[in-house]
Amino acid sequence: MSSTYLTSQDMNLIGRLLDEMRDLGKFRGFDGEASAARFLVRRIEQGTSSEMRLRIALKRHLRLGDALNGSTSRHDAEGGITGTGAL
Repeated sequence: MSSTYLTSQDMNLIGRLLDEMRDLGKFRGFDGEASAARFLVRRIEQGTSSEMRLRIALKRHLRLGDALNGSTSRHDAEGGITGTGAL
């Protein structure tokens, strides 16, 4: 069984990318930032080491999260699920 450990270089890279996204106002609170950090850790563990590729993947991940949150907000604003019945 092999283990994957993040190096100090990996941690610095994650920190830089999170700082960039924070400066751009991409996070909606701590949960969004924590989710982004977990995403980056998983990508590094899966073998992505290029800063540019990680940046692009993180931007896509954050856009997807925004789209899903917007969809949920619209659903809630429209009254959510109306009616009950057998599926």
